[in-house]
Amino acid sequence: LLAELADDANNFPRWRDDRIFVNRSAPRVVAMLQWIKHGELPGMLDEETVNQLCEEGSFWKLPEFANAVRDEVAKRARRVSPEQLTQYLAISGRGMGRVALPEADLSDRYLAGAQLNRAMLCGATLRRANLQYAQLAGADLSNAKLEGCRLRGANLRGANLEGADLSHADLQGANLAGARLKGAVLTKAVLLGINLSKADLTDLQLHSHDLHDAVLTGATLTGARLDDVKMDRARLDKAKLEKATLVRVQAVDSVWTGANLHDIKLEDANLVRARLDEVDLRASNLTAARLNGASLQRADLRRASLVSVVLDDANLTEVVLEGPTSPTAP
Repeated sequence: LLAELADDANNFPRWRDDRIFVNRSAPRVVAMLQWIKHGELPGMLDEETVNQLCEEGSFWKLPEFANAVRDEVAKRARRVSPEQLTQYLAISGRGMGRVALPEADLSDRYLAGAQLNRAMLCGATLRRANLQYAQLAGADLSNAKLEGCRLRGANLRGANLEGADLSHADLQGANLAGARLKGAVLTKAVLLGINLSKADLTDLQLHSHDLHDAVLTGATLTGARLDDVKMDRARLDKAKLEKATLVRVQAVDSVWTGANLHDIKLEDANLVRARLDEVDLRASNLTAARLNGASLQRADLRRASLVSVVLDDANLTEVVLEGPTSPTAP
């Protein structure tokens, strides 16, 4: 519209002093300019105001403004009031039904210890919510937005977290046994002492995370990438890690008994005193890995790359080892 003003100013009415006159409501124009400059919209968005602002966007040929107004209205409609939430939690806590709030906005809510077993929260927004020690067993949190969420000690056994964003979330000591996390985002999440036994972590992406004392017994980590992860004393017995990448992983005193590590990448891994009895390490890459004092009884190392691997004091009883590459201890 401003371009039209400049190109053909004669088409617009003027004041007596020859200034161009545009007959618009000042509050609406100010609201639009606030959105353009700061991305902010008015606190009150009743039906009349929404219609007026959308009309303003149309006049100034700014459909983006009208769309932003409509999106904000839809977002606020999903916002659950404290009174509504109290009612939902009371019903759930008395075992009279499960909470069903798909795509609801529960950002910053205090829900510590809440009874939310089997809750339907798919696509919900729970950014910065306090869910410490909450009961979320079997809950559907697929595609939920859980950035910065406090889930320390929470029970998420069997929960569906596929596609959920858990960036910066605190999951220390949380129970996610049997949970599904395929496609979940865990950037800078706190995972210390987490229970992920039998969880589906297919293609999980972690980098430099702290998984000390984590339990991943029987977990599925096929194709996962856990470079530079710290997992001292972690339990990965019977876990499935085919084609996973754990370059420079720190896993002192960790337990991998019976795990499937076929075609895994463990270059420069620190596996000092690790228990790797009866593991499948066929076609794995253990280049420069440190296995001092580790136990590899009956481990299958056929076709494994063992260049510069350190095996001082390692227990290799009945290990299956064949192929062109032999272990060396510099």
